[in-house]
Amino acid sequence: MSDIAVLSSSNEFTLFKAIKADVYSVGAQDAGEKLISLASKYKIVLIDETIADVLSTQIRHMNDTLYPIILVLPNSKGTNGVAVKNLVRKAREALGIDIFKEF
Repeated sequence: MSDIAVLSSSNEFTLFKAIKADVYSVGAQDAGEKLISLASKYKIVLIDETIADVLSTQIRHMNDTLYPIILVLPNSKGTNGVAVKNLVRKAREALGIDIFKEF
């Protein structure tokens, strides 16, 4: 079993199988239950931006724990900004400064 899981609303993230990640395709109604089950098995969970929008409350709660590390990925349907906001927040927490802040 891999340490990385990918939770997606479509099959476009199957390329992560190349790095031996376990890829799960779910609908919005099943995403919450699946995320909870993945959280106990994986150290890193990559989530499709579409699914992350639905799971925002659960993701915020899980961000307060050491594992799993949850990263949000944009999908091919376009971005709604969730992935970028998550990346900026994670970088600020890790570095202690906002490297994306304009001068």
